[in-house]
This record gives sequence, C-alpha cells and structure tokens, in this order.
Amino acid sequence: MFRDNPFQIVGLTASASAKDRARQASRIQAFLSVGKPLRFENEVVFHGCRRNSKTAHHALRKIEDARVRLVWGIFWFTDGALVDDKLLELIANEDWKAAIELSRKVLDKDSLGHRYLSTVSNHATLAFYIATSVKPGDLGLALSAGTWGNRKEAFLEGLKWKSLVIARGTEEALVELYARVADEMEVTSRKTVHEAFVEGLIEAVVEAAKLGVYVSWGEVVSTLKMSGFSLGTLEHHLISSIRTEMDALLQDIARVETRWTNAYALQKLLNLGEAGRHLIHRFRDASEESSLELQGESHRLLQALWNHLLLHYNSFIQGEKLSELFGSKAKLESFRDVLDRMGELGVPDSLKSQWNQFHVILVNGLEALPEQERRGAAKRKKERRGPVDEDAKARKARSAEARRQSKKEVDKAKIERDRQEKKARKNRNEEA
Repeated sequence: MFRDNPFQIVGLTASASAKDRARQASRIQAFLSVGKPLRFENEVVFHGCRRNSKTAHHALRKIEDARVRLVWGIFWFTDGALVDDKLLELIANEDWKAAIELSRKVLDKDSLGHRYLSTVSNHATLAFYIATSVKPGDLGLALSAGTWGNRKEAFLEGLKWKSLVIARGTEEALVELYARVADEMEVTSRKTVHEAFVEGLIEAVVEAAKLGVYVSWGEVVSTLKMSGFSLGTLEHHLISSIRTEMDALLQDIARVETRWTNAYALQKLLNLGEAGRHLIHRFRDASEESSLELQGESHRLLQALWNHLLLHYNSFIQGEKLSELFGSKAKLESFRDVLDRMGELGVPDSLKSQWNQFHVILVNGLEALPEQERRGAAKRKKERRGPVDEDAKARKARSAEARRQSKKEVDKAKIERDRQEKKARKNRNEEA
C-alpha cells in the first residue's frame, strides 16, 4: 500500500486523468530507452519506493484497471482542492512542518464537503507515509512537525481522518473525488469507496507492521467506530484475510512430519506456534470490539491451532529424550515458555487433560536434565579423546620412566657433590 503504491512509482497523483496517465507512460518509456533515471518534476516520492524499469511497467499495467486505481488511489494523494497544489509542492520538498500546518488549517474548517475533502484526504495520506516511509534521519523532524510521539500515533491520525472522509464526507463530494481516481462507472456511491478502503486498509495495516509500525486490529476498530464508520464490511474482509493466513499456517504445521523426531522439526513447530499465537492475538484484539461472528471465528481457529500443535508436540516428546531433542536446559526452558504463552490464550476444554499431561512431561524432563547433561558431557569428553593407541601408551610410560631415572641420577650426583664439599671444609678446618 505504501512503498509499492503504483501512483508513487509512476510519479502521478491518484486523480491524474487518462490523458495524463498515457503521457506519463510515454515519458517513462522514453526515459528507460535512453537509460535516464525515473525522476519527474514536482513529484512526491518517499523513502523506500521501489522504482525501476520492472516495477514501473508493472505499475502502469495495474493502474489501467479502474478498481485497482480506486483501492490504491485512496492511499495516495489527489489534487481536487485549491490548496492541494501548494500542499503537494511542500510534501515533494519534504517541508513536513509547513505541509502539516497548511493541511491542519483546513481541518479546522467545515472540511468534509466539496471544497476541502481532497485536502483532508491528503492530510491523512501524509500521516500514513510519515509513519511508514520517511528516511530514518528525517523521522524525528517529521513526527515533531505533526506533534506525534511516535510512528504509531501518526498512523492512527491518518486512519482517523481517512475514515472520516469516507464515513462523513458528503456523498456527492466523495463520489466526485474518487470518480476522478477510478471512473464514474466504478464509483457510484459511498458504499463503493467504503469497500475499496477496507480492502486496502487490511493490506496497509499488515504492511505497516512489516515496516515496524504495529497497530492492533482493536485500535483500528476503535478508531473506525469513533469516525462513525460501519464495521460490517471490515469484519467480512478481516475474517476472510485471517482465515487465509490461518489456513496457510495449519498447512505448514501439517507438513512437519512426526517421523522427523529431531530438534529442527520441533523448532519449526515452535515457530509456527508463535506465529499462530500472534495471529490469534490479532483476532482477539479485533473481536473484543466486534460482532459475535468474529468472536466465534476466533474460537474456531484457536481450536484448530491447538489440535494441530498438540498432536505433533506429543508425538515428538513421547518418542525422544528431552536432552537429546534440545541439547540444553536453556533451550528446553525456552520451549516451555513459548508453550506457556500459548496457554495464556486459553486451552480448549477438550484438550485440557492432554495439555496437563504434556506439562508433566516437560517438568519431569527439566528436573532430569541436569544429571543427563552431566553424563552427556562426560561421554562427549571421552569421545573427543578418541580410541587409546597402545604404542603411544607404551612410549608415554617409557618416557616417564626415563624422566624418573634421570632425576634419580641427578639427585645422586648432587648428594655426592655435597658430601665431597663437606669433607673438604672439614680438612681445611683441621689444617687451620
């Protein structure tokens, strides 16, 4: 939604006309044919934009589709208001403070009608991109300009104003704005824009998390509710999205064959369990604010995750010594901690007895591990020494005997020398 936005890649506003898009396509083709960098006058381009010949051609193909233009265009800049040209110029020059001051002047007005709707949408888009796509060296200045404490606050402000545009903007102004982005046949009502926004929003939240801006679904739902946004479409898309992720996760778990009774396979299952835990948290987060359908879906997926994981975990543990599987107490404790965190999500009633039995196995394994480690260390030390070489042993014994004999002779000579010196001193004393 952000770094690969096709409008950013080709250097156009979302509301560019068909003639402008065709002209820009010709310009891009000309630049590429002579090896000229794809940089355009007064364009808005953010840090991390992946622009090259391949992505440019792909982006041009994408924006030929009206529906695609609408979904991506909602998360890019438009030029449908009088102040937008100046605002986009400030953004292109990365003058964040002046750009935010200008757009916020509009927010203070009755801004959800024809005159300023595009500028409010641009303010939201700017907040999104400051949160996700500003150069690290400029981030502090950009956040300070918006009086945001962190990137998450910037993202949530963008979400707040974008959802206000779609939920409370006058329908006539909203349809007119986004009919310029897609076309009049595609955008006929608020509902069309609403559905396209939700489709893009789910992808935007997931991408933001990958870029280091984690916004929970609970926060998303709460923000949309405050804007008067209808959540029915969001829930439908959210259930569909997380179902897809969960199905892929369960397939990955099923692929880990139980005959692979080794630490690698078990660690892979552990990683999948952590992924499932985060996925369930996302579901729970949203379902607390949402409908019974979403809560029920969360329970169903949690049950499926537990069934798959416990089946495999038990098959590994029962057939192996824990010390051989993990190799160290620290690794085993880490494994137990992950399972405990999963347990905090709530173990389904049908699996509680199995879960308790599993915990007993782990506790017993931890208690027995120090002695097993001691024995294992002694065994490994002996193995490192290798088989005993009899000839080497004999040579070592002869060498030790030679050293003893040498020392004995040295000691005898010293005793004789001391005796002679003592006798000489006695004779000298007698003569004196």
